[in-house]
Order: sequence, then C-alpha cells, then structure tokens
Amino acid sequence: MTKIIKKGLLVMGCFFWVGMSAQTISLPAHQASRRGDLILLDGKLNEQDWRVAYVTEGFRQTFPNYLEPAQGLTQVRILFDDKYLYVGARLLKSAPTQKIMTRLNRRDQRNEGADSFFIGLDPILSRRSAYVFGVTAAGVQFDFIANDSQQYRGIDFSWDAVWESAVSVDDDGWSVEMRIPLSAMKIPVGSNAPWGFNPCRADNGQSKEESKWYVEPRDVASGIANYPFLRGIEQLSIQTKQEWVPFIVAKKDISRSATNRDFQSFINYGLDARLSLPNNAQLDLAIQPDFGQVEVDQTVFNLSALETSFPEKRPFFTEGSDIFQIGGPPFLYSRRIGQATPAATILPGERLLSWDSSAVITGAAKYTSKSERGLNIGILGANTKTAEAYIRSVDGSTRKETLLPSTNYGVMRVSQALDDRGSFIGGFASWVNRSGQQNDDALVTSIDGVWRNQDQTFEGTLSNSRVGPPGQILSDWRGRLNWRKRWSNGAFLSINPVYVGPRFQLNDLGYQSRTDEKRLSIYSGRTWDQPMGGAQNLNIDLQLNHARDSANHVVQNNLSTAIRFNTKDLYRIKLDGFFFGPREDDYELRTFSDARKKYLPRGSGAGYKLELESPQYGVWQWEFELFNIGGDESKGGFGVQNDFQLTDQWKIEMTQYLTQSQGDYWFETQSRTPVGFVAGMSNATPIVGYRTLTEFGHLLKVSYVANPRLTFQLSTEWLGVNYIYSDLRSYVSDGVYSPASITTRSPNGSFRSLVVNMITRWEFAPGSAFFLVYGKNARNTDLISPQGGIRPFNDLTMLQHVPSDDTIQIKISYLFR
Repeated sequence: MTKIIKKGLLVMGCFFWVGMSAQTISLPAHQASRRGDLILLDGKLNEQDWRVAYVTEGFRQTFPNYLEPAQGLTQVRILFDDKYLYVGARLLKSAPTQKIMTRLNRRDQRNEGADSFFIGLDPILSRRSAYVFGVTAAGVQFDFIANDSQQYRGIDFSWDAVWESAVSVDDDGWSVEMRIPLSAMKIPVGSNAPWGFNPCRADNGQSKEESKWYVEPRDVASGIANYPFLRGIEQLSIQTKQEWVPFIVAKKDISRSATNRDFQSFINYGLDARLSLPNNAQLDLAIQPDFGQVEVDQTVFNLSALETSFPEKRPFFTEGSDIFQIGGPPFLYSRRIGQATPAATILPGERLLSWDSSAVITGAAKYTSKSERGLNIGILGANTKTAEAYIRSVDGSTRKETLLPSTNYGVMRVSQALDDRGSFIGGFASWVNRSGQQNDDALVTSIDGVWRNQDQTFEGTLSNSRVGPPGQILSDWRGRLNWRKRWSNGAFLSINPVYVGPRFQLNDLGYQSRTDEKRLSIYSGRTWDQPMGGAQNLNIDLQLNHARDSANHVVQNNLSTAIRFNTKDLYRIKLDGFFFGPREDDYELRTFSDARKKYLPRGSGAGYKLELESPQYGVWQWEFELFNIGGDESKGGFGVQNDFQLTDQWKIEMTQYLTQSQGDYWFETQSRTPVGFVAGMSNATPIVGYRTLTEFGHLLKVSYVANPRLTFQLSTEWLGVNYIYSDLRSYVSDGVYSPASITTRSPNGSFRSLVVNMITRWEFAPGSAFFLVYGKNARNTDLISPQGGIRPFNDLTMLQHVPSDDTIQIKISYLFR
C-alpha cells in the first residue's frame, strides 16, 4: 500500500506541475458617481444618473471557457448617496434565441435553474472577506459573506441584510437595480479610500455561462485579496443602524408517542436587535430567541462512536459567523448553545407533565467590528437556563429533574491584518461555565496566523484546552500547519501536518471528530481549462492521509483520487477512487472501567464512487450515485435524486438512497448491567461483532413560490434501518477474541422514522415575516424483520398509524428601523 501511495504521488506530481505561463489581466478602477436625482427602483436603468454613470464591462468566463471573453455583454454602474449604494446592471443575451431563466425560489435559496447577477464588495479593503449581494432574473434576492481565509468553510450563506432590488426582463436580456443600505456593511468613514469590487453573472439556461469582471488567475492564492478597485465613494458619514425585531410565538406540542406525557402549549415572545456602535462596530442582541421556523435537520441513524455534526441554521448564530472562524475544525460549533436535552427518567406509573426539549437560551449578545486598519474583533456571549422536567409520581406528588445545568458561553476572536494580501495574525478564546461543582468547565485558547504572497499561503494554529470540573482540569495542545501553492497551469499542492494531544478537548463549544493523532495530509490536483475531447473543465485531485496516535498505532492510512468534468451538453460526471492501507480503529478510546486504549485492526481495501448529473436547465433534472468500497469495512449502495421544475413557481424534489455495510464493529463498550451482560465477563470487557446494516431513505420536498416574499414548502422524510450482529466475540487483546454468548441484548435491531415539515413564510414587509409551521415525527424501533429486510411501502403504512409527536407553531416578527 505504501508503494502505491508513493508511486501515485510521484506520477501525479510530475503530471500536474508542467509549467505554463500565467494569464494576467490588469483592470482599471471603476468610478462610482454620487446620485443626483431620485432613483425609482423598477429595474429599468432609465434615469439620467444611470445614463451618465461610469460603465464597467468586459467580463470574462469562469465557466465553461476559463478567461475567455463572456459571450453575453454585461454592463455595471454604481451610484451612491449618504445612505445607500446603488448597483445597476444590464445583462444582454449571448444569442437572440437565449431564454432568460426566471424560476422562482425562496430568498437565499439560489439555484442553478435561474439566471442571476451578484456583486462582491470589500468596502474597508480587508482583502480577506467580502459582502455579496445578488438577484435572480425572477427578482429573488440572495446574499452571503465570502471569506478567503477559510477555504471550504469560507462562505456564510445564512448572513442576511435588509435591502431592496428590482428586475426587468425584455427581448434583449434583463436588467437589475439594487439599493443597498450603507449600514448593512462596515464602510470607510470620511475618506476617499477605494473599495474592493467584483461583479459576477451566471446564465443557467441551455447557454450555460458564468463570468466575472475580475477572474483570478490559477496561480493566485486569494481572489478577494486581488479585487479591483471601486473609487469615487467619499466623505461618507457614520451609518447608524437601529433595527429592532420583536416577535411573538404561539406553539403547541402534541406528543402522542408516549402515553405517559402531557401535551404542552405556550406563548413566547422575545426581541432581536442590531445596533450600530462607534468605530464601525455592531451589537446584535437576542432576548429569549426562538428558531422554530428553521428547517428541521435530516434524520441520521448513527451507531458509531462519532457524534453527528449538523449545520447551523439559526439566524443569530449564522450571521457574521465568519469573523469567529479559525483554521482547522470548527472551534465555534454554535449548535452546542441551546442543545437538545437528554430524556427524563420516568419510572413505572409516573407521568411527564412538562419538559424542556432543549436548553432554553435566555439571552445572547454578539459584538463585531472590522476596522479600516485591518483589526477585526468578535465577541459572543450566551446563557441557557437550567433545563428541567416536571414529573408526577405515583403518590400524586410532583418532582423536578434537572436535564442540563444552567450554562454560560463566551467566545472572543481578534485578528489583525498584516498586509494587503490577506495575511493576518489572530487569537481565539472560548469559555464554557456550567453551574454545579461536579460539572465540567472548559477553556480553549488559540493563536493563529496566515501569510500570503501571490501564489502561496502559509497557515499556522496553536491551541490549548483546559477541561474538567474544578480541581480536576485536564490540559493538552493542538498544533496545525498548512502550506498551499498554486501554479499557473491550474495545479495546486497543499501539505497539512497536524498534532492533537490525547487530552485535547474541543467539544464543549467546538466540534472535533477525533483527538490523539499525529497526521500528515497531502492534497494535490489540477484543472484543465481547455476542452479535451468531449470533456471540458476537467479536474483531477489526489489526497493522502496518514495518521498515528500517541502510542504509534496507525489510525488513518488512505489515498483517494477524484476525476470531475462536464460534457459539452452540460452533463456532469465525477469518479472517485479510494485506497485504504492497514490501520487500527481506535474510536472507542476507553472501554468500561479499563483506562487502556483498545484497537480494532482493519486490513487493506479499495473502492469507487460514480456520480452522474443531468443539466440543470431542464424541466426534469436527475442525479445518480453508485458506490462500492471493499475491505474490512465494506459498504455499497446507490442514490437517485429527481427534481421536477413543473413551472417557474412549482418544484418537486425526490431523493432515494439504499446502502448496506458489513464488517467487524464494537457491539458494546459500556456496561448496561452491574455484572456485565455476557455470561462470565467482567464489566471491563467489550464485545466485537460482525455487523450487517441496511439503510433506505426517501426524501420528498414540494415547494410553491407565489412570489419572492410568499412561499410554501412541504417536506417529508422516511428512513428505514435494519442491522444484525453475528459472530459475537469478547475482547482478549487487539485482534484476539474469544467466543461470547449474548444474554440481555438482542443482536438485531430496527429503526423506522417518518418526519413531515410544512413551512409557510410571508415577508409582509422588508425584514418582517409571518411563519406558520407544522411538524410531525413518528418513530418505531420494534424489530420488524430479523433477516434485515426493508419493505418501504409496508413500513411507511405502519408509520402512518404509529403515535407521533406533532407540533404547530405561529411566529410573527416586525422590523422597526
């Protein structure tokens, strides 16, 4: 296996890094003009100020023909006054037969079936992050923050600002007008300093083309760091922002799945606020926040020792979250704040009267500041009250059970720019304090830095954690380095060594998938910009990961490669290959009362995954995935996704997948009875079994968009899982086992789930919304098929008759400015 990896790196390295001259494009600065007369926001650009404004054009393609002149003419104009920035764009067709794609969708749910225009703005010339404002040809807004220093985590799609736009479609193309409050961004005050500026366009019909004014060359380390200048915006005053959003929520929980529970209903009210502060700072407040209107998480069945990570969808925590990011795993995993509570202990004959299903956030505050001199500051604080359950005992008395203690959370992030290329040095600290002397507190501190030149980036992070109850604090370190280089022929190379001490702990407020590792990751690849036969936009990537723990056991040893390209008629094809060398599974780090780390040996293996995707402009779009991985942890299956865009307003999305995995896994590593659960075993002996797991899922989503402000969405998710453990063996030593006979736990199990979620959203005024939400959750863990079979239609019928947990909620919020 080692020889394969070495040869693969040598061949790919020689293949990728054949030199080719860079194609550098020098662009003039765009000149903004101060608005003279009133601008009527109708998307037609017919006012005199638009006619005489400076015009930027000459876009170049990013897809399909990189750096080639765009086929459709795009003209961009910029105006401003003391309160607003105005963006006007005229987007002409590339051919008379081109169809302007005007499919509707919810705000911020930009899809590839609608044409769009968007613009990146870096007002304080941070060279690290940019505000992005966009509009589709149907008039649907989307906005986000792009952060070049965080790679795949550098796009904050959930950042929202309140701004206005209008579009107009005609025979020659379409036009867009944007009116963006200057208070929505950190801006330079009282100076004539330039802004960073880059407008972009996406045609998503049969004439698929994506283009930008500035297209970064392949050997540029950061696109935002090289944004062209926007000049002429000067003598701006401090833009005061005072946005108060009170809300009221009426909610009823109907828990039919447990006969020993009462129904719950309540009315909640709270306040969200965004306030400007001196020095280009902003204070966000959330008092008794409620996030019941966000989409539910996808159901995940998890038998592993790894915690499932879910994306953050709550607006208070997502907006402006880019300022808290640090290289490596998420040091701020905000889903910890307001987390779900464990189940209450209900004894026979008792009844659950009321309970907190999650830790209730009493209040949260966030301070963010981005200065013109490159100093960024972010401070976040939150408190959750004690989560409790009230239970009626058999004798009629009421007892209270604490589910989670009251907890205070604090995060601070500071960074200082070092140059105009996006280099910086920074620090991070997070603090978790739980009430009660026996509960863990946690302090994580970190320093990090990034240095860039034209084509290289060096990153470094050094972190320390101190976790435990008072008097029992455990401390350890984590270090990370990363070097990335890009070449003008489209090749790149990244080398990433990581050290994590065995007692380093990030999971009180962050998220880490493992600790105790010394890992080296090498990631390389190349993009070919010129078509090759019937393929265009060919990408080939190669990634190597090798890790050992502190005892020098190999815990990760794999090589993967990915080939991606598009056909000329816009079908997408991706082929992944996986190669696994010998390694040891150490995810069950401690077992029973024995503190010694135990390992489950794994042999070599290989596999593949094939993905095919149809063009996005058709009424019917489909995606097919097939994969198979062999070895000690074999896994195979397929997935199919079908999207039907019935009209510009109606869309149906359906996804089905089937997977089956087999191999040796830990069957039990916790004692469930005082003397163990296998005859003749002590409570320090884990059990290994050969597990066969079958999982089938079906997701259905129906969306109707009456207009960009009124949307209806219905989603249903069905999940069926069966698993069987056989050949149970008790652990003797690593890789050595003796037969075991089960006594108290069945080796077979089933899980069925049906989740229904309906959301009506009406933005009756800018920044003000009405939500009507209904949710249904039915689950069954009875053993349905000892042989492991899944019968979707029978199981779905069964779940429709299983008592479920239902909720209905109404939320109204109103923006005062």
